[in-house]
Amino acid sequence: MHSDTLSDSSTSSKKPQTLTLFFMTTLYLGSQYVYDLPQALQTQLQAPPLQLSFLQYDSLYSVYSFPNIFLPLAGGYILKLIGLRRGTIIYALLVLFGQLLFTIGVMSHSYFWMICGRMLYAVGSENLSVAQSVIATKWFSVRQLTYVLGWNQSIASLGGNLNIVLSPIFYEWTKALWFPCFIGTVVCLFSVFSAVGYNLLDRKLEQDSTEYEEPVKCRDLKRVPKIYFGLSLLYVIFYLTFDGVTSNINDQIHKRFGFSNSAAGQLTVIYYIQLILLPPLLGKMADKSGKRIHWVILSTVLSGFALFLLGCLPEVKENGFIVIIPLILLGFCDAIFETVMWSCLLLAVEPGLAGVAYGFATSGMNLFNVIGMSILGHIQDSTNEKSFGYYYSQMFLTGVSAVSFVIACIVLLMDLKGDQKLSLPGQEKVEDEILLPKSSMQL
Repeated sequence: MHSDTLSDSSTSSKKPQTLTLFFMTTLYLGSQYVYDLPQALQTQLQAPPLQLSFLQYDSLYSVYSFPNIFLPLAGGYILKLIGLRRGTIIYALLVLFGQLLFTIGVMSHSYFWMICGRMLYAVGSENLSVAQSVIATKWFSVRQLTYVLGWNQSIASLGGNLNIVLSPIFYEWTKALWFPCFIGTVVCLFSVFSAVGYNLLDRKLEQDSTEYEEPVKCRDLKRVPKIYFGLSLLYVIFYLTFDGVTSNINDQIHKRFGFSNSAAGQLTVIYYIQLILLPPLLGKMADKSGKRIHWVILSTVLSGFALFLLGCLPEVKENGFIVIIPLILLGFCDAIFETVMWSCLLLAVEPGLAGVAYGFATSGMNLFNVIGMSILGHIQDSTNEKSFGYYYSQMFLTGVSAVSFVIACIVLLMDLKGDQKLSLPGQEKVEDEILLPKSSMQL
């Protein structure tokens, strides 16, 4: 009798499940769309009237990372204080107002307001990501969590992809630098509507918005195995490899390989489309075969080779399609990183310590990213005469990949000597059905 009721309830809840998945995935769409907006418009931002230096330009990214050195540690606590429903709307509004302020700064040629806008956006964006993950764990069965988080990654990558393609086109159409920034503001407004939609649906189903992990506490570190810290160090350092190259890739393709800004944006789709299509496939392969840390090692090797190749390729005055090779390799490596690295971090700790895994790894990543992006900007500014500043910056990132390879090998040895959670295949799932929380089943 109970199983029949559960089956009927599950069938009747397919519509709210679909709506929840839609609202959850699009909640972060606007944030990801505008994250790489400076990259899509780098050439224009570094040209008159703004004329940003490499250091000023890279600061548009490092200023995002700085507040998020601390925010992920308190993210769960903040959500518990203000509630998940209210938190999603507040954080989505912070993203919206931050992007609006950035647009005003571009329109008024004020670098100060551009930086302030990016900082305000950063406060909302990282915590919105936390809220998105909490929604996933609250609404869906653990057996379906990877599938759901995979959709989060795919839609987020779609947002970044749309920006890279559309922003240069909008600029060419209007010759107004503020216009593609304004389009980003509109996309952020759409995400605010998704936050409102989730709130209305959540209230209708009478969900309790406080049922999620306890905030991160420092004493929880005593229960974390040593391999987690190795994985965190790997995550912190290896992340810079991809963030460092993507923050300048449009400008590099334009200046070094002879493509227009819009054509450069279209070429970078080769990189970003892999982040949309590959994560579900790579996740299934990694779960079936195990050897997750082996996948990460493969990513460090291929990314190091691709970055070295990108730095050494000769400049071409027109249509240097050879750049496609490192773009394919780097996109594939980033897809592995985005898919497998996070699952390794979560597998290394007890389920109840997922907050610790998220908070400390993300905070460390943002701290290292602030330092790394600043170093990258200094390298580019001081070596501008060689490959427009991109030769030595690519060699620096190649070194980052090499260091990541060494750390990954050490983690592999630690895993083989331990319980081999990162090496063994995932357990077979008994069922594939997505289940809503108990309170919604009662509907």
